Amino acid sequence: MVRAVYCSFFVSLSVGCAVIAFDGGRLAPSAHATESSVQVASEPILVVSGLVAAGQERSFTRDEFEGMGLSSLTTRTPWNQDPVEFSGVKLSTFLKQVGATGRVLRVTALNDYVTNIPVDDVKYDPILATRRGGKQMSVRDKGPIFIIYPFDEDKSLNSELYFSRCAWQVKAIQIE
Repeated sequence: MVRAVYCSFFVSLSVGCAVIAFDGGRLAPSAHATESSVQVASEPILVVSGLVAAGQERSFTRDEFEGMGLSSLTTRTPWNQDPVEFSGVKLSTFLKQVGATGRVLRVTALNDYVTNIPVDDVKYDPILATRRGGKQMSVRDKGPIFIIYPFDEDKSLNSELYFSRCAWQVKAIQIE
């Protein structure tokens, strides 16, 4: 559909009975989350496995995960022009809490994107963010977990290498 001031288009993708529609960069009203699709606090947001305490897989709800302690950092990212405040669990805190003994985190996102993060990256103080601007991040907003490095504090982090480690919609971390 073409309008006088701007061009708008509709793209529909139908998989089973899910339909996603875009209109000029905005989700069409039919594509917004329904009550049944909103994550309940008691549902796991993260599964951790591999070289961890007791060697067993563990699932965390949002409350359990955030219960490890929240830290904040404000930074620009390749996805935000202005500085944004992110809050979440420091990578160093997370590794201690799960008893990680490996050297690499194999991070998997909801869309099956996989990135490997060396445990040595704790020196940069990244966080596993669950909040942006004080509000919980939904899947639509790159949540429930978005790995963020302090790009404004250390300019050496402004490279494709570290950008690629910033997985969002993280669902699983395997410690290898």
